[in-house]
Amino acid sequence: ARQEFHVQDKMVEILELLHTHDNAVAFTSALDMGNNRSEVIASFLAVLELLRLKKISIRQKEEFAPIYMFLREDN
Repeated sequence: ARQEFHVQDKMVEILELLHTHDNAVAFTSALDMGNNRSEVIASFLAVLELLRLKKISIRQKEEFAPIYMFLREDN
C-alpha cells in the first residue's frame, strides 16, 4: 500500500525541527525524516515552499560544504 504525505504537514515538521534545534539544522536532516521516496519528495517540496514563503533561509559556506537551513528572524 502506498502512503500519502502532505507537503503542508512536512512544512510544519520542518519548522518544529528548526524550533527545537536553535533555529538551524542541516538540510539533510529535513530529508532524513523520510522513510521512503514519497516522504523524501514531500519533505523536499516542503523546504522549497518554506523558502518561497520566506519562512526559512538556506546557506552553504563553500562548494561541497554542508547546506544549512535557518528559521528566518524577520518572520
